[in-house]
Amino acid sequence: MNVKVSDHLDSAATGRAGSGHAETDRAETDRAETDRLDAGRDAGGRAGLALAVASAVEAVPGVVRLVGGRGPLEVATLYRHGKVVGVRHTDRTVIVHIAVGVLPLQGVTRAVGETVRQVLSRAGDDRDVAVVVDELEGVSAFPETGRHGPAAGRTPRSGR
Repeated sequence: MNVKVSDHLDSAATGRAGSGHAETDRAETDRAETDRLDAGRDAGGRAGLALAVASAVEAVPGVVRLVGGRGPLEVATLYRHGKVVGVRHTDRTVIVHIAVGVLPLQGVTRAVGETVRQVLSRAGDDRDVAVVVDELEGVSAFPETGRHGPAAGRTPRSGR
């Protein structure tokens, strides 16, 4: 989960001279720790599980980031003081929305699904897993060859 805090604290607001980066870093660390503790205390452990799923998914090669879904409704697990974007729990399924940066998609989605199942299994949870690819980032048409056509530097022959 990413916690956003302003990159620059105004010295007038903090009452201190300087750039404020140390205060910002400390605030980010304190907020992340508070979120982690709150998630661990939530009813049923949904937020703690969502945080574990998100952390594991973000480590899968090819996953650029978790995505909040498409359209007017955000995909997230909400808890006191925060949310885990891109992870949604239902009674029967854990749904993960991702942005992918490599092809083929099947390899990435399969790895994400297996990773989420491992996290759920460690928690004693046997729900199904659904992986939704919402975005492609930086993906070329022919990633395995780096070419952008049938043969680099050559055009196909016609009539033979």
